[in-house]
Amino acid sequence: MAGNFIEEIGQDVAQTAAALGPIANDELLMRLLVQSFRAQDHEGFRDLLARYELLDRCELVCRWLCAKHCTLLCMELCGPPPVDPPELSLREFAELTARVSRDQEVLERLAGAVLERDELAFRAIVEKLGIQRYCHYVCHWICSVRCRLVCDILCSPEKPYYIVSCVHLLPALQQSAAAVARLAANPKVLATVEKGVLARDCDTVRVALERAGFQGVCHWICRWLCVWRCVRVCVRLCAPFPAVPLDDLLPEIHDFARVVVKLNEDPDTVAALVSAIDEEDAERYASLVKQLGLERFCHQLCFWICRLWCRRFCICVCPPPRPRPWFTHVGHFHIYADINAANGLTNKAVLGHGGPDFGFFGCLELRVGRVLR
Repeated sequence: MAGNFIEEIGQDVAQTAAALGPIANDELLMRLLVQSFRAQDHEGFRDLLARYELLDRCELVCRWLCAKHCTLLCMELCGPPPVDPPELSLREFAELTARVSRDQEVLERLAGAVLERDELAFRAIVEKLGIQRYCHYVCHWICSVRCRLVCDILCSPEKPYYIVSCVHLLPALQQSAAAVARLAANPKVLATVEKGVLARDCDTVRVALERAGFQGVCHWICRWLCVWRCVRVCVRLCAPFPAVPLDDLLPEIHDFARVVVKLNEDPDTVAALVSAIDEEDAERYASLVKQLGLERFCHQLCFWICRLWCRRFCICVCPPPRPRPWFTHVGHFHIYADINAANGLTNKAVLGHGGPDFGFFGCLELRVGRVLR
């Protein structure tokens, strides 16, 4: 990925660390932040951030909590990732997503198990489907969709009238799966998209999706792509550092917050970490993790930075709609077809007058559509 992209992710790391700084210094405040996140307590979460004038960084803080939450949750539900992780192509992940989503009852039970942190129920369904080796992909997909809904609630200026339950999560998962199914039905586009993601080339992915008419579901597809990319990369990069089961998650979250704050003191190291994850450089990433003494946080660190990578990648892949002009014509002249945008002169005559190379003066009639007289 381009250098400015790495720099932007580094800025996201710095802003997140700065936001966590005052909270990480107080164990009680960190506990309250985590509890309000878990309870989807809109007022409590925002009041805590407002106390330190951090509401403008709500999404970054929530993404950090999501990365931590999903990493630890999926370790709990699926167990440690395999030391020798299986290669899963994007086509295979699309097939896996379709398989999991085909039966609404199965999908609802999986979603419920994630919401309730029900390890036995989740593993039973995964084993019945015969997808144990790909458990982390399924878990992170469901958890990431849920987390996006939770962050929309917590970071909304307006207090929502609901919290995320199966009633809300299931339709979101079905929309995500439906978008993936559309993509999977076009193998040529899917192959181009996979190539673009592997090359970290957001322009290739964006153009492929735009030309195939996927703009309306682009955000669903890109978030799903990010799950594939982050699980694939982080499981492989952290293979030398087996995950250790945790008895109490809150101290672990607090410790990781302090690690993030400390990282902010060394921008060069942050840039090196981001670059290693971006380039999938396992040797370099492992070396940095050992150098920093962060072996126990390897997975959490990787998934968090990868989520920040995804944030920037998806802004590029699915840019906000460009504002359309309020008018399309100046008099009889179409602003794109008949007027040179570089100099404002007409390109040609229309209805026998005005061009080429005529300018406008006096009162200008702005309209939508052409009126013939």
